[in-house]
Amino acid sequence: MSPSKNKSVKSTQSSRKVTTSKSRNVEPNKVVKSSNSNTVRSNQPDVSKAIKQDNSGFPQMGSFLDRFLALLLDGLIFGAIIFFGYMVALLIMAIFGALATAISDSFADFVFGLTFLVMIGAYLGAFYFYYIYFYTKEGATLGKKIMKLKVVRADDMQYMNWWQVLLREIFGKWVSSMLFYLGYFWYFMSEKRQTWHDLITGTYVVKVDDNREILMDGPENYEKKPLFTFGPLGCSIIFWFLFFIVIFGSIFTLVTLGSKYDKSSKYDTDSYYQDDMGQDDDMYNDFFGNDNDDDYYNELPNRNNKQDKFYDNGGNQDNNKRNGDDLEKYLEDLFNEMEEK
Repeated sequence: MSPSKNKSVKSTQSSRKVTTSKSRNVEPNKVVKSSNSNTVRSNQPDVSKAIKQDNSGFPQMGSFLDRFLALLLDGLIFGAIIFFGYMVALLIMAIFGALATAISDSFADFVFGLTFLVMIGAYLGAFYFYYIYFYTKEGATLGKKIMKLKVVRADDMQYMNWWQVLLREIFGKWVSSMLFYLGYFWYFMSEKRQTWHDLITGTYVVKVDDNREILMDGPENYEKKPLFTFGPLGCSIIFWFLFFIVIFGSIFTLVTLGSKYDKSSKYDTDSYYQDDMGQDDDMYNDFFGNDNDDDYYNELPNRNNKQDKFYDNGGNQDNNKRNGDDLEKYLEDLFNEMEEK
């Protein structure tokens, strides 16, 4: 082999080594998929809060029980935070309110109003920290972290922004609570296991492993279960229907019995007073020797009439007596005159 050929071969080998070494270098913006797992790794720091997932599988959705327990835990934790904040605010209001009242009433009103604003601010701050911060930074609240769940957007599998959190947690869950919480049980009617507030914001609630990586071994679509959606709705309607029947029936029964009791008590009271008055009359009659007051008082006018008649008869007798004496005297005087003549 000639020296020129040897130089050409060396140059081609060196060029192959350079190209091979260049091909092995990874560009900064490219991602490389690991052969042992579904997660995608990058040599660039994650500054976009994106969830690096392999799109070859489908995320495993959180179960209804896990979501319910996470919701219950979030309610207990958030309620405890609000309760502690309110107790501190009430203690501060009690201390400074007493001092402000000692100064003046207007200053006390100012302190009470300021404390009320502080309580509202504490509630909003706790809501922001517990829901907006955790959802936008980590994709899950403390309750969902305990149950190994994460809330992501359905289109790009990334975390929600702050206005999506507000839309989901305030308006969306209010809509899901309507019609006996039908929006929550719509979970079983969705092929992607989405509730109404998930459909409003376009989010998934997915399961994660211990490293907070999304499990990508779920089915493409889940089976619909209408019985689990409309069964609780029918049971709720029947329960509240029977509840209102029992309540209104009890109220009607109490009102009816109350009216009957009032009437019977009125009759018993009248009979009691009548019996009491009768006993008093008997005691009076026994004491005064009269058998019946009514007969006694009825005889009084007759007695008065008899007395009137007696006095009238007595007066007539006196008049008649006087008239008789006058006549006798007149006749005697007349007889004496006749004798004298």
